[in-house]
Amino acid sequence: SHPFADKQTGAAHACGHNSQISGIIGAAIALSESGVLPYLGGKIAFMAVPAEEFNDMNYRLSLRKQGKISFLSGKQEFIKIGCFDDINISMMIHASSTTGIAESYNGFVFKVSRFEGRASHAAASPHIGINALQSAHIALAALNAQNETYLDEEHARVHSIFEISSPAVNVIASEVLMETQIRASTVNSILEAAKKADRAIMAGALALGAKVSIETIPGYMPMVQNKVLVDIYKNNLTSFIKSEDFHYIPYQASSTDMGDVSQIMPSIHPYLAGWQGVSHGNDFKVVDKYMAYVLPAKVLAMCLVDLLWDNASSAKKIIRETQVPLTKEKYLKIQEKNFNTVVYDYSQ
Repeated sequence: SHPFADKQTGAAHACGHNSQISGIIGAAIALSESGVLPYLGGKIAFMAVPAEEFNDMNYRLSLRKQGKISFLSGKQEFIKIGCFDDINISMMIHASSTTGIAESYNGFVFKVSRFEGRASHAAASPHIGINALQSAHIALAALNAQNETYLDEEHARVHSIFEISSPAVNVIASEVLMETQIRASTVNSILEAAKKADRAIMAGALALGAKVSIETIPGYMPMVQNKVLVDIYKNNLTSFIKSEDFHYIPYQASSTDMGDVSQIMPSIHPYLAGWQGVSHGNDFKVVDKYMAYVLPAKVLAMCLVDLLWDNASSAKKIIRETQVPLTKEKYLKIQEKNFNTVVYDYSQ
């Protein structure tokens, strides 16, 4: 429904990733053509990373089953295949209707639950059917009932969608696919919320005597914003905008795969305006082309100069003084462990 959506596919840039690409290309041009590179210590990699939005699950899972990918998002896969092995610091600028930086973002795990029942005529012989849709409905009600059990500081969000295989309204649904995203603020709180979700999903199958398989998929890690990088970003940005127009944004319950990168190296994920409307909404659009496309390039380039000037003394100090939560090896071990499938069969 976005006014600029592609007429064939319906796709639209309702999160601003197109302007983020212009920002890194612009920064690369600025550093290349300004003559500053010989005075900088270190190397700069500009990465255009695909597949940040965690959707098209059947397609992504099919790629994993074919052995073409290991993880389902761009930065996760980049970490796995070694794209970040020679990188020490990462930064990006995200499109937004607000300028500033959020305290942090949730991580999550993803679950695909397949409820299997028994088809039957919904009016003539409902007693011999097993209603997979009712099983999923009970599971969803149980998930919703758990919402009051989360602590405020966990910032938990649990949301689901259904896909129903029943061919007609008078046929009891024999199979329902439920996708569930379970978000929270720490790795432990995510795992605890995931256990609760499993109980709720099992309860739906148990109540109707159905079978359910629960496939758990590792999502994103919580974001760790590096405070020194935040200051460098703010100092450069406020040479173009008023200081009062820079906002420290409260905790965001949404998620980003930049969180995964921030677990293994100093990183930031700030916002720069130039857009209006709600991100992922059909009213999200560019209203200030300079702020959306040009200013991110300037600020990124200036931050890179600050980090790498004087034989990269600032960057080296950040690397030396930052205690990152995980090594690459520990990160991969945690994420790979989160791939698992369990089956509960109450139909016997």
